[in-house]
Amino acid sequence: TTSDLTNVVYGNEGDLKCDYLALSDSADYVVSREFKAAEVSYDRLFEKGKVATLCLPFDMELPEEAKAYTLTEVAGDTLIFTQAENIIANNPYVVVANEDITLQIKSETIIPVIPRRLSQVTAGDFVMSGTLTSISNEEAEKQSMYVLGDDASWYKVAKTDAVTREISNIATGTKDIYPYRAFMQFTQSEAPNNMQMRLVDEDIPTGVTDVEMTEEEMDNIIYDLQGRRVMEPQKGNLYIINTKKVIFK
Repeated sequence: TTSDLTNVVYGNEGDLKCDYLALSDSADYVVSREFKAAEVSYDRLFEKGKVATLCLPFDMELPEEAKAYTLTEVAGDTLIFTQAENIIANNPYVVVANEDITLQIKSETIIPVIPRRLSQVTAGDFVMSGTLTSISNEEAEKQSMYVLGDDASWYKVAKTDAVTREISNIATGTKDIYPYRAFMQFTQSEAPNNMQMRLVDEDIPTGVTDVEMTEEEMDNIIYDLQGRRVMEPQKGNLYIINTKKVIFK
């Protein structure tokens, strides 16, 4: 239950507190001091099977219904992500949920000071960063940023871009990257327009590994992340095909 002190930090220097920290896509995170939050929530739906980006201002152990991945390698036109144990404050991640979820911590949580520059992850010529504040479409285009698209590929931002998943109309009428997201940047001059993505994870549902079938049969059977057969896969969702996690195109 929220209190009248939602998103209010109070107390003395060195002992700052917040009864309830409620993050949402409509509000940037701009607190410049470390404090303790009795309860934390993030009002954002992570849809079942959808790949999303995430950057939070605090450490968090994800619920069992979700997994986080971090950029580790670039292979040709593919960005490769490997599973991370937990969410670390101010670091960029890709997240996949096997059920619709929102994020919440009911125990006391330390919210650290925001560093001058949030943590970055580099692989090849790509740098992945997170943001706790919104970034205008114009600034994203100027800085040659890439955002995650509906088909789970990464696309270079253009001023007229209306396709990508992480850029959406907000109250200002402009197209911004929402806070608590992650983006890519290319460090060389001739940047590709888009990049594919692959998630590396050894945790395969038993419902998939226990099924016996011929090679031809395997090519035609798709499972969701819980090992259930899927007859009508949705574009951009993550599925198990031939015992491997695949983003359906």
